[in-house]
Amino acid sequence: MPPPLLRPFPYLLHVGTDICHVGRIAAILRQPLAARLIRRLLAPVELDHANPELLRVLLHVPEITAPPPAPDETVLLGGGSPRGRRRTREQTGAAYAPLHPWVYSRAAQYLAGRFAAKEAVIKAHPHLSLTFHTINILPASALAKLKGPEVCPESSRNPASAQAPMALLRFSRKGKDAEQIARVSISHDAQFATATCIGYEDEPARPEMSKRVKRKPRATKPAAAQPETMKPETTEAAPTQTEATEAITAQTETTEATTAQTETTEAITAQTETTESATTQSERRGPILKA
Repeated sequence: MPPPLLRPFPYLLHVGTDICHVGRIAAILRQPLAARLIRRLLAPVELDHANPELLRVLLHVPEITAPPPAPDETVLLGGGSPRGRRRTREQTGAAYAPLHPWVYSRAAQYLAGRFAAKEAVIKAHPHLSLTFHTINILPASALAKLKGPEVCPESSRNPASAQAPMALLRFSRKGKDAEQIARVSISHDAQFATATCIGYEDEPARPEMSKRVKRKPRATKPAAAQPETMKPETTEAAPTQTEATEAITAQTETTEATTAQTETTEAITAQTETTESATTQSERRGPILKA
């Protein structure tokens, strides 16, 4: 039988998923390394739309690592808009007061979901070289304002999907800057945050994937002939039976000839023995007659 045809996946899609433990993120947010972790995972544009509890944690970190700023001194958050970029001590108010545990819990859930989402995006785009800062996880409404409503048309039609997270990818291809949108889903359950991403490629599929797979031939009986080359069974059976009958007849004739030759030989042998016997008897009678 010919080898089976290998059919590649018809769509250039990739699926990525990841899971993150919320407790580990919460433990880091209580340490002086919290600001470093937040700025390492989130890009400046993401801080503009970050969870308020996460911003409170980010503002609370300088009090642990350095003296609090003066009332007229501003605190740099790293965002791009005035709302998220600079805030004074008077604006933050109770942000420098001891934070309630639920603030760390909510901030950890948000940051763990973003971490899992970015890991899922990287897994769903193995053909791209991505980092945490080249992946922006933003609400659909914010992405529509940033890149245009045609990027997320469903955000204007369905208010419920306006806050759904989406991924904006920035990468370089053939020496040119490019951007791409990916679908992301984030979920939280107790101490775990999970995320799934669907990515795609715009490159054509590999042509060698549609070739037949070469397999080693197995030791089996030879395949039957194709129907169009097969002869009718009656046509093949008739010559075979005739040939067998002729062979049997020829063998019978050969056997009869051999039998007849054997009988002739036996008769000649018997005649020879009779002649020799008569000759011997005549030789014995000769001396008697002479006497």
